Amino acid sequence: MKNVLIRFSVALVLVGLFVFLALHQLDYPDIGIDDANIFFVYAENFSQGHGFVFNIGGEKIEGFTSILWVLIASGIFLLSDAPEILLLFLNILLLAGSVAIVMAYIDSALASEAAQLLPGLSWYAVGFLLLVCAAPGYVVWTTITLVDTGLWAFLLTLTSMTVLRFASCSDRFHQWLFALLIALLLLTRPEAFVWSVVFIGTAWWQVFSREGLKTSLRFTFLPALSYVLVVSILTLGRLLYFGYPLPNTYYAKVSTSLSYNLSEGIRYLSGYWGSSLLIQLSLVCLFVVACRVATQIVRARLMGRSPLPLEGYAVLPVFCLTGLCVPVFSGGDHFGLFRFYQPVFPLLVLNILICWKYIEHMMPVMQRSKIVSRLIKSAVLILGYILVFEFQAVTWLNHGIPRTMKNEFQRAESGREIGNVWSTLFAHHDKYPSVGSVMVGGLKMGYSGEVVDLMGLNNTQMGHSRGDRRGQKNHAAFEKSVFYQLQPETLLPTIGCRNDLQGLYESGVRYYQGYLKGILNEPKFTQQYEFAQVYYAGSGSCVIGFMNRTFLSELEANRAYSVFRLN
Repeated sequence: MKNVLIRFSVALVLVGLFVFLALHQLDYPDIGIDDANIFFVYAENFSQGHGFVFNIGGEKIEGFTSILWVLIASGIFLLSDAPEILLLFLNILLLAGSVAIVMAYIDSALASEAAQLLPGLSWYAVGFLLLVCAAPGYVVWTTITLVDTGLWAFLLTLTSMTVLRFASCSDRFHQWLFALLIALLLLTRPEAFVWSVVFIGTAWWQVFSREGLKTSLRFTFLPALSYVLVVSILTLGRLLYFGYPLPNTYYAKVSTSLSYNLSEGIRYLSGYWGSSLLIQLSLVCLFVVACRVATQIVRARLMGRSPLPLEGYAVLPVFCLTGLCVPVFSGGDHFGLFRFYQPVFPLLVLNILICWKYIEHMMPVMQRSKIVSRLIKSAVLILGYILVFEFQAVTWLNHGIPRTMKNEFQRAESGREIGNVWSTLFAHHDKYPSVGSVMVGGLKMGYSGEVVDLMGLNNTQMGHSRGDRRGQKNHAAFEKSVFYQLQPETLLPTIGCRNDLQGLYESGVRYYQGYLKGILNEPKFTQQYEFAQVYYAGSGSCVIGFMNRTFLSELEANRAYSVFRLN
């Protein structure tokens, strides 16, 4: 227990420092990114008893990717008026826990007694901690974004380390723990449908290689049963509650064309490869570890040994390859810093340490002299850090985080501000007008009226519309025919009293044309909508956007509002 506390404390201190550094570089965002705010909308509505809905009184819809994260956030919404701060602290604890779990495995499976720097803390574990924290993308995506990545990364890491230990330990406790983790994984991300099969299969192999077929089947029975039950309950529950077997985000984001998904996914993986020397080194080490494991298996077969007892980390390449391949088949992601690859990043770094262990065994001087061994290890770590910082697109020193991620946080902050102003201004009208938008998380957190998600993530009509989802990555579900069925009263909201509406109109059309597939310039649209500015004297504020002509006429009949049309 003492060693566990030491590792967790060291990890928590270092993780906390790097999280603070990330917050500082991004000017201390405190509400997460726009996608996190979508989670918050559902969490707040669910905590208030409205169910899983994006608009209160609207359709039941699963416009989020993690049921478990929504439930956790719902509980925090009940406890605090500032749930974002508590969620950030929770993410920091989850990240420190993820790192400490791998450090514990490293100390037990890789580090010799000579490798100890402190009681319960080896050189290998410290090297792992430093390398992981050297990657801004891993720290940012698992903490301050406030999306489900931190929870998913923690569960993925804990399950991976649990399975790796099956080569030496497969008692009853680990069996029940494994079954519980499978259930939690399935509640956290849709990718867990694939990951859980991989985990159960590799766990079976670990036990089979040591204790034979009968024991391995008995051991994996509970995890397999957990998988079947949770998948069945989730699917049936979705069908009964939402009407569809998969989250709405899948229908809105993922193209039905496998070739398109693969081409986009390969481009995504290629970008990840080129983003950092550390990633390139880890993937090379992944190949080395996989080759060594394959060599062991072939050699054992040739010698007639069966079953084949291997080191616990023999299955680590399987986990890494799964983590690398799943985003390829789904077509990757549009966010910066490779969100989908961050949860598997600690496993890739672990491969580097395993390769170093092989090299260390081939250097006799490392075995004979503790002083020389520590000098070489220190030199390697320092050199590795220099290479990591010198050959990485985004580092803690080159201000790459603000360039890559700042807009994501600003969209959420701007959305909340716009929503608050629109709520205040239209509180004196007969009703809040429905607002159609592309970025809807922050907007809905601030706006009291109906928000129509034009990208379909939080609207089943648009999300299930026809189309191959090609174009704007993860934002290609917009269909013109569905838009005219939804008929939001206002569109693409912004705020501020402007004299040059024409310039704002032109810049808005240019920005949104790709998302809305050119509808803003079409005659049918311009017959129904007009770009306008509405001023309310009571608040001294203005709102601007495309507005339905009928709605504008209603506002003009209300003497409290002043309407300025573009034409």
